[in-house]
Amino acid sequence: MIGNHRTELDWAYSWMIYTRFGMLEHFKLVLKDSLRHVPIWGYVCQACGYLFVKRNWQEDQLLLAKHCKHLKQSGAPIQLLLFPEGADLEGSGKAKSDAYAKANNLPIYEHLLHPRTSGFTYLVSHLNDHLDCVVDMTVAYPKNIVYSFKEIFLGNFPEEIHFHLKRHPMSTMPDDAKELSAWLKSDWEHKETRLAQFYRSGSFELPTDAQSQAKQIHKAIDIGALNLVVHHRLFYVALFWVLFTLATSFAILTTWYVRWYVVLMSLANLLIEHHLGGLLHLELQLAETATA
Repeated sequence: MIGNHRTELDWAYSWMIYTRFGMLEHFKLVLKDSLRHVPIWGYVCQACGYLFVKRNWQEDQLLLAKHCKHLKQSGAPIQLLLFPEGADLEGSGKAKSDAYAKANNLPIYEHLLHPRTSGFTYLVSHLNDHLDCVVDMTVAYPKNIVYSFKEIFLGNFPEEIHFHLKRHPMSTMPDDAKELSAWLKSDWEHKETRLAQFYRSGSFELPTDAQSQAKQIHKAIDIGALNLVVHHRLFYVALFWVLFTLATSFAILTTWYVRWYVVLMSLANLLIEHHLGGLLHLELQLAETATA
């Protein structure tokens, strides 16, 4: 799945899509390498097998090669979320994208950054035989936009989030890297037009055949019941993590052997990080050794 990166929370909101379709357990995200060092969260992401890139193509290409090999050998369904823009729309990313557009005689986008194509073309071309499709996700916020986790913690939530999903079967995708790069750039032009239309009208415009399919789905599925199931799942997930955090904090404060366990695990993680490049690199090395 590829998507526009409006805020730093887009990937978290996309969990709702994966939850609705029962695919969250296979979800993996491509992140910038600096996030690997975020306490606790970075370790969890490594344990979940998320991909981290350094934006240095020589290094990233070697790492992606190992990732692709591991993903194919694992036999698990591949569900990757990639933000080709490489940064969200806030901050310096927009200025850099506009400068790149001017230098290369490209249109200046209002709602997007120009996509980086190297990672996308490499992943699609090397995972081609193990992918069913490429899903193009467009996310839009018609009311308030929440930019960061800090705002979430302060109680500010987006009132509405709209997703537009378009499925591209692999049989329709180009095979050549240059053609894939051109495809992504063209897709981003359409995405900019789609977002401009959305912010004018307040909703995504669907082709006639898609509207007909949506009506048939609504007739065949009890949407209210489905929403209730999804809300229950999300509620129990949130409840679990709140209770788990409270219980863990209490155990650390009151039990000496839990404190020692946390200290030893933290030291082990630091050693793995320093000598092997992190938990994920250790997993890739063990997988490579096992298949040698």
